[in-house]
Amino acid sequence: MKLSEEAKAAARELGEAINAAIGADTDVAETIETLRSLGFEPYLTVKLEINAAEEGSEDLEAGEIEFTRDDIRTLERMRIRAE
Repeated sequence: MKLSEEAKAAARELGEAINAAIGADTDVAETIETLRSLGFEPYLTVKLEINAAEEGSEDLEAGEIEFTRDDIRTLERMRIRAE
């Protein structure tokens, strides 16, 4: 299934919202700092799958999202690895 540009834009917005939520969460930031002080470098990998079905159909079809260089840089700044 090929995603429309509108669906791709919505998926990017979702990624940005998740990044903002994770980045703004003080519990997450504190826990990351605790792990770093213990000598670990945490990485978070998030996989986004979009499933779609035509109205009235029970068959789901998965689509893939391609990240732009800007998307990947944003994720990397947050220490999130995009695969």
